[in-house]
Amino acid sequence: MSTSAPDGSLPALTEVVRCLAATPSVAAVALVGSRVAGGADPGSDFDIFVYMRDDVGEVRSRMADDLADPAAWRSVGETAFGDGDVWRLRDSGDWLDLMYWPTAWGEGQLRRVLVEHTASMGYSTAFWRSIRDARPLYERDGWHAELQARARQPYPEPLCRNIVRLNHPYLRDHPFSYRHQAAKAIERHDIVSVNHRVAAWLASYVDIVFAINHVLHPGEKRLLEHLARECPILPDGLASSVDRLVRVAGRAEPAVLDDMDRMVDGLECVLRREGLLPA
Repeated sequence: MSTSAPDGSLPALTEVVRCLAATPSVAAVALVGSRVAGGADPGSDFDIFVYMRDDVGEVRSRMADDLADPAAWRSVGETAFGDGDVWRLRDSGDWLDLMYWPTAWGEGQLRRVLVEHTASMGYSTAFWRSIRDARPLYERDGWHAELQARARQPYPEPLCRNIVRLNHPYLRDHPFSYRHQAAKAIERHDIVSVNHRVAAWLASYVDIVFAINHVLHPGEKRLLEHLARECPILPDGLASSVDRLVRVAGRAEPAVLDDMDRMVDGLECVLRREGLLPA
């Protein structure tokens, strides 16, 4: 059994880890997100995975009662994005985002990508990256260390191909592609729908680019920075193309479709060069 806290973390965060470590059903506690990825700013929250072998009971409410800022908004038992708690540390004002996962969930996430090679519509490997790069704050036994050891396996080539195979048609060619949906929304002058479809299109586009480079998806923040830093294989002018597309999407003009098509053309050149599309 081991317990630690992030460098420079506040005593209240250490108390959160201690409370969780004293709960027999908690297998591990791990810090994820920008606090471990190096992209945190002064306002960044603490994203924490709590792995459970069983329900943790009332410890969640007790922690919030004892450690949360009583004057700030708080929620215990969030369900919008999974089982979680969100509250502010009393002493510092830093936000905590505590996400509670069964141990089987972590094992299943790795099995999905490393064994079954299952792609998603965007963000295919984001949870894999979170598990791999997490900083353990508490481990009851060797389960979490073994999970991370599995997460450090090489990127499977079949997974790369499956991500391309699933996401690529929805960029343009599929009859219900995001591009076609955006075109219909432009005809309706539906600004909200255009932006929604462009965002989904970008998620699939970027998922493909990370897969081509065998780089795990970092999530939704600072994507252009991650692409520039971690991905040597990129369509020409990707950053400027994304900037232009996002700006014109806000006006819901037909130029959106031209920008999408140019970006797909550039991506397909890369895919053919890498042997991921027919010549």
